[in-house]
Amino acid sequence: MSKASKVEISMNHILGINENVSNKGFYPGHVVEAPSEPGHTGAEWQREVKEAIRTFEMLEPYLSAFRLGEHEIGEIKEAIRQKGIKVPRRYLEDLIASIQNDLERTQIGNFILPRLDKPIADRTRDTTTFLDKWSVDNNPRKGLTRMYQDRVLMSPTHDCMVHCTWCFRDMGVGLLTVKELESIFEYIRKDGRITDVIITGGEPLLISDRRIDYILRSLRAIDHVDIIRFHTRIPVVLPSRIDESFVRIVNQYKGKGKPIYVVTQYIHPNELTERSTDAVYRLVENGIYVFNQAPVLRGVNDDQETFNRLLKKMIKYQIKPYYAITTIIKDGQNSRFYVPFEEVQSLVNEYSSRFDGLGRPTVIIPVMGKKMSPSQLKQEMGETGAYVRNTKSEIWKGTK
Repeated sequence: MSKASKVEISMNHILGINENVSNKGFYPGHVVEAPSEPGHTGAEWQREVKEAIRTFEMLEPYLSAFRLGEHEIGEIKEAIRQKGIKVPRRYLEDLIASIQNDLERTQIGNFILPRLDKPIADRTRDTTTFLDKWSVDNNPRKGLTRMYQDRVLMSPTHDCMVHCTWCFRDMGVGLLTVKELESIFEYIRKDGRITDVIITGGEPLLISDRRIDYILRSLRAIDHVDIIRFHTRIPVVLPSRIDESFVRIVNQYKGKGKPIYVVTQYIHPNELTERSTDAVYRLVENGIYVFNQAPVLRGVNDDQETFNRLLKKMIKYQIKPYYAITTIIKDGQNSRFYVPFEEVQSLVNEYSSRFDGLGRPTVIIPVMGKKMSPSQLKQEMGETGAYVRNTKSEIWKGTK
């Protein structure tokens, strides 16, 4: 299938074109009929999705802000030809408007502009950081990953709002059908040990309000599910999606002992724009607590000043730094961002020696695509002093 065809299918999923019977009434882009806060209507976020930058020609007018040479522009054009691009226009414009010096210009250019990548020559550090191409997730159902006894990750969609240049996953499209979602709920319903459900993706908040309501209603009907988490980058890149309608839906399904959390991914302090922090505050003032987990990336947030500024700014805007993640690398795709574990640990320790402990994140070493036993995880934690975590390597691959 060509890139153009994939883009077209993805847009159809998001905007509700060509709905099928199994998804009838729940297709992405369908907004619950309810009054919305001025400036934050469902139509606005859908329009932003539709107008996202998807070609070099759409990106080209913005490149002058990064003061690039002809060779660099040519490399970006070739990277887009090979890998594609997807960036919300207003997110990019907000980032460009936030640039105050050449360091920020370079850092933002490093993570927002696609580049060609080369494999790392020396892989002697550790194998858990590098994604094994033969990794297979433990997926008991399509769209459901289980690495731990008490929690599962469900991925209702494969689509993302941004094709993040540092991501180790391949771009994809797709949406679980109602039948597939019901299979997931049945699996969770039968296992009382599952108390925590993480709704991830892809980008879970690209699905419609009506489908979000359906998922939350189904999970809350399972008594042993206490915690629900959205793992999303939407507050960062598409803050108009966090509108009154969305907040109203989430509010129906949280209560004492039944929290709903939003875990997002700010990687640079300039991403905490006015629009983005407004969206976070809209969540927080409604009792929906926001955490942040993000990779440490070479040339983006791996210097101490930028790292400190990111953590302090998140705390200011009521976002709890949760995880600082050792970069997950797929050679030839995102190798240029690699930061060894020791450097990540040093950044966190230096921050903690100077500032309040509220901003200290836990350092994570992800173990991709394989399940480690509790004893193995404990041994790794003892040796590294960091939290070693099982996590998924792909979205829907490895399904049994």
